[in-house]
Formats: sequence, C-alpha cells, structure tokens
Amino acid sequence: MQKIIAALDVGSCYTRLAVAAEKGKGKYNLLGLAEEPSIEVFQGNVGNIEQMAQLIERLVQRVTAQAVDITINEIWVCFNTPRLLAHPTDNLITVNKENSEIDAKDLERLHQGIQTIKPPKEGYAILQIIPGYYIVDERDRVRDPIGRSGVRLKAEYLLIMAPYEQTIRPLYRSIVKAGLKPLGFIAHPIASAEGVLTPSEKHAGVCLVDIGKDTLKTLVYHNGLIQKVAIYPIGGQMITSDIQKVFHVLYETAEEVKRRYGLALHDLVQQDEIIPVRDISGERQIVRSQLANVIEARLQDFFEIVLKFLEDHQLYDSIIGGIVLTGATAQMEGIAALCELITGKRCRIGKPDHAFEKGLVKEIRCPSYAALAGTLLYAARYSKEPYIVSIKTKEKVKNRHSFIDTIKSFFTSSELID
Repeated sequence: MQKIIAALDVGSCYTRLAVAAEKGKGKYNLLGLAEEPSIEVFQGNVGNIEQMAQLIERLVQRVTAQAVDITINEIWVCFNTPRLLAHPTDNLITVNKENSEIDAKDLERLHQGIQTIKPPKEGYAILQIIPGYYIVDERDRVRDPIGRSGVRLKAEYLLIMAPYEQTIRPLYRSIVKAGLKPLGFIAHPIASAEGVLTPSEKHAGVCLVDIGKDTLKTLVYHNGLIQKVAIYPIGGQMITSDIQKVFHVLYETAEEVKRRYGLALHDLVQQDEIIPVRDISGERQIVRSQLANVIEARLQDFFEIVLKFLEDHQLYDSIIGGIVLTGATAQMEGIAALCELITGKRCRIGKPDHAFEKGLVKEIRCPSYAALAGTLLYAARYSKEPYIVSIKTKEKVKNRHSFIDTIKSFFTSSELID
C-alpha cells in the first residue's frame, strides 16, 4: 500500500495544499495540488481562524477531487514567522555496560530524555527537535555513534521554536476547525531547503535565500548540517510598495506591473519600452527602464542583507555551492545575475524538481512551491524518527478526531548556532 502524505503551506500571499504518494527510492507521485489567496495572514500569523478553516476545507475538497480515492484526515504543516528561534542544547547519558559499546537502545534513551525539555523562552512552543552531532567521552564528535565504545554519550540538538499564542495556536485551531489532524509543524526555511537543495549542495556548503511576500529567509548548510538560519521581516511586497510610490499607482496595479514587466537588472532592458497603465487614478505610462531601476535598488538592499548575514557569521567562505534563490520573487528575470553581482557568489534559482516524477510535476516545479514541496519531502523522509514534541491544546478536530496533544516533528542532520 502506498504511503500518502498531505502538506499545507500557509503563506502571507497564498495558502497551498498538496498530497503525494511515495513511489520508493526517494521518488514521489504528486496526486493533488491546490492554492488560494491567503486571508488575513501577515508574516505567518493567522488573523481570522474561521476564514482560514474554510479556506483549508476548500483546498481539501479541490485536492481530493484531483486525487481519486484519497481521503485527507492528517496533514503536515509549514509555518512561517520572523520570530522563529533556533536554540542549541544537548543531552547526556551514561552507557552502563560491561563492553561500553553504544547501541540503538542507548540512542533511544538519549532522545527520550530530550523530549521533556521545556522551551527556553517564555511564550514559545518547541516544534522541531533536530539532532546534530554525538560526542563520545568528550572526545569523538561523530554523526553516528552506534558501535563505538564509551561511557558518556552526549547529543547536540537544535530546538526550533515559535510564539505559541501569536503564531502556532491560531494556525493549529484553523487546521483542527477544518477537520484535519496536524501531524507536525515544519519551519518554512527548513522546508524550502528540503524542497530545492541537493545533497551535494548541503555537503559542499550552500546558502538558501527564500524571498516571500513579507519575509526573507536565509539558511546555510555545510557538511550536511544546518549552520545558521535567519528570517527578516522584508519581502516582495516592499518592491510593490516602491513601484506604487514612485509611479503613483494603486497597489494592485503596481503588483501586476511588477509581475508582468519586472526586471531585476536595469541592463536587461534592451529597448526602452513604454508600459501603459490604467487604474482608478486614470491612464499613465511607465518607462520600463525606470521600473527596473526601482526593482533593482530594492533587491540590492535584500542581497546586501544576505551578504552581511554571511560575513557576520563567518559563513561566506563555507558556501562553496553558492546561493540558491527561491520563493515567488525568485521568478523575476535577472535576479540570479544581480545576486551574483552583489554577493560575489554563484547563484541559481531553486525549483522542487528532483523528487517528483509523476502526477502534477510541471505545476510544482516553480520557486513559489519550494516550501510546500519541502514539507512533503521532510515528512516522508524523517517522520519515522523517534522524537516527539508535545503541544498541549484543548482544540478538538471537527467531526473527525478526538483530542490530539502530540505533534510529531522528526527531523535529522542539523546544527544551528544562535
């Protein structure tokens, strides 16, 4: 029987839902995919629970109409917030055996101990516990300690946390109200990275930059481990606002102009073009080269922030694989060239195209779907790991399930430093 996985990505611009079936050997069949504009979502925070629940119900209906004989009762959730925290911690046990050889039971005991940890910041919920290196007798720092000899075994962990009342609880309530059981919450930059980065890039060193509507996410991998993550409260809507102010048009008009005619580099304008614009303020004309100047200036600010992030954390020289751009803004022509110009690093556009082989493959191979695709892949690859994070809630799943107080969030191979 095929393993079926459903994923939900709640963004400030769009809310998306997808369902996939595991084919084996790390490949997946995308059975259903749907999206709708988000309602009252700002920087990952759901403003209207009832409206979001109704939106999710509509998406479920649309996806199940595509995926014949598939019922969606449980779902993995991608969340976003600029207040995301990643807190390093560790746990230590003594190996009480005659031969002191570490085995799977020792690891299980080690991981069970970390499950009871309380959030180190008040008002936050722990959503992911990501194991990194293991240290045997304070000398050997390894990825897999099984079979090694030692009496003290310590594991390094990364706690992924978000504000509970502001970010997680409204999202959780919306999902439950829609009749679904949330299986786990995956941080947006981690999901995006899983969706578009290759194993070789993660090992060589790479920086993911995901530019959304109102957040810019950066995440660095090196030696297969996450080294640093940061989320900034800036995004593509700032470009739209710049166009609106400079050319004195409505916000909706500015957004349409950006999507249809936007260029990230002024040099790409080969023959200056006059763009006719009509909105409530009347008819006007926009010179495309001037539009490109406005967009380039704002994107330059974005990439200078990325460059400073890499330099401040001494990560610039470690990203041999360069920079991978994803998110809706990454679809703009010339953006990779501008990124290379500002950062001095090789850059490519990240699309989720390495794991989906059948079904709606063409539809999901777009930077906008990086987080949704990554949520499907993360859940499929890591949900069997024995690390459980509990969220206490009184919410009940509408008409389908009884109270759920555990959310599984099983993810591996990361080390993050605040």
